[in-house]
Amino acid sequence: MVNKIGIFVPCRLNSTRLKKKLLLNLYNGKKVIEVLLSNLSKSKFIDKKNIIVCTTKSKLDKKLSKFVRQKGYKVFEGSEKNIIKRFYDANQNYKFDLIAEVDGDDVFTDIHVLDKLIMKAISSNYDYIYTESLPLGLNCKIISKKGLEKIYKNLITKNNQNGYMLYFLNHPY
Repeated sequence: MVNKIGIFVPCRLNSTRLKKKLLLNLYNGKKVIEVLLSNLSKSKFIDKKNIIVCTTKSKLDKKLSKFVRQKGYKVFEGSEKNIIKRFYDANQNYKFDLIAEVDGDDVFTDIHVLDKLIMKAISSNYDYIYTESLPLGLNCKIISKKGLEKIYKNLITKNNQNGYMLYFLNHPY
C-alpha cells in the first residue's frame, strides 16, 4: 500500500562539464533548479513539501541548499560520491513509500509522463519503473522503499555515483 510519495532531485554544483549550472539563469530571471522544482510542483500526486533536493555535504553545495530552501523546498545533504547511500539516508528521514527520481539537470521533465509513471507504480507491485526512449533530459524513474532498501543492502560500495538502474536491469527479481 502506498501512503506517501516523494520526489528526490539528485544534484550538485560540482558538475564536470558546466559547473554551477543549476544556479544559472534559464529564463525570466529564473534559475535552472527553480524552473525544475516549479515544474515538479505541478504533479497531481506530489505535494511541494515532498519534493526533496538531494545534494551533498560539500561546501560548494551549501549555496545550492540555501537557494532551494529560500524557494520553499526541502534539502537533504548526504554522501558526495555515493548516491545510493544519499537516497537511502534521505528516505530514512522522509519515509516515502514511493520515490520518483528526477535528475537536477532534467529541467524539462514532462510532468504528465511522471504522473503516469506514478499511477503505474501505485497500481502495481514493482520495485522499479522507468521511462526510456524519451529525448535526453526527459526520462524519470520510480523506486519503491522496498526496492531502495534492497539496493542499499546488496549494492552499497564506497563509490556508487551512477545510481541503481543497472541493479534492476541486471538482477531481475
